[in-house]
Amino acid sequence: MRAVTSLAGWRSPLALGAALAPCAALVHGGHEHAPALPWQADWWVIALLVASTAGYAAGAWRLQRAGRAGVLGPWRIGAFVAGTLVLILALLSPLDALADRYFSAHMTQHLLIMLVAPPLLVASQPAIAWMWAFAPARRRSLARWWAGGDARARRVLRGLLHPAVVWVAASAALWFWHMPRPYAWALENEGIHSLEHTSFFLTSLALFYLMFAPRGRSGLGYGGAVLLGVTFGMQNGFLGAILTFATHPFYAAHALHAGLGGISALEDQQLAGLIMWVPASLVHLLLLGVLCVQWLRDEERRAGRAHRAGAGTAQQVSLPEVLRTGLSR
Repeated sequence: MRAVTSLAGWRSPLALGAALAPCAALVHGGHEHAPALPWQADWWVIALLVASTAGYAAGAWRLQRAGRAGVLGPWRIGAFVAGTLVLILALLSPLDALADRYFSAHMTQHLLIMLVAPPLLVASQPAIAWMWAFAPARRRSLARWWAGGDARARRVLRGLLHPAVVWVAASAALWFWHMPRPYAWALENEGIHSLEHTSFFLTSLALFYLMFAPRGRSGLGYGGAVLLGVTFGMQNGFLGAILTFATHPFYAAHALHAGLGGISALEDQQLAGLIMWVPASLVHLLLLGVLCVQWLRDEERRAGRAHRAGAGTAQQVSLPEVLRTGLSR
């Protein structure tokens, strides 16, 4: 899959997905794992991560030299570094070998790809950095090319990023690939396994883009973004509860490794359910908390602007008013 550099705000998740999805797609890329649980050495995965990081670093450097270091700032750069490290942990570390043996390790890997790396990468705004990695003349040329591109293609991209489409796609990926039969297909076939991880990564990337990126959230409003995150997080927790309270193992492939490390197949499945239920829910709550803080701060700034514009005496913004305005904006 070719790495694609996006040119403007709402296209960021598609650019990022195109650049990094191959890593998630071929995390099990056709090699046998040694008992020592080695780090993986897929050269093309390493090369892609290095290239994306180098592009981001070059763009940040050019922004700084142009006196625009604040466009990204230290925390966005830190978010990109952290997101990249999470992908390295999920794709290249011994966790990959453990995921072949233990369902709980496999769920940990899935959650890193779905729930940890995407919000960090969305927050880092990589499309801006990657565009600034080009020389000014090349940037202008790319911008003209994109602006003069096929309007139908842009409409298709907007349709793919519609909140309802993203929510349904992310939900479908979550439930479908954790059903026993499709899960077994993915373990048995490398191509299907690649499709599974790609769907997790891309749908989660789009979901968190709609929740946290200003351009992505512009047509959704803070209230809609919170609703999107809450309903998806509830599904994740419900699936975790099903796995935790099951009385028999659902995934026959992992039963082959039952007893390794002193853990049975059922206990391994219950541990996976707890990982998906409790730690993942805490991450969801943390992200929703960040979103709510942003919401309240934006409302405070809006009220301040209205007061300075002569709208009369500043009025205290109540929570019901915030909820009403957030859902409509």
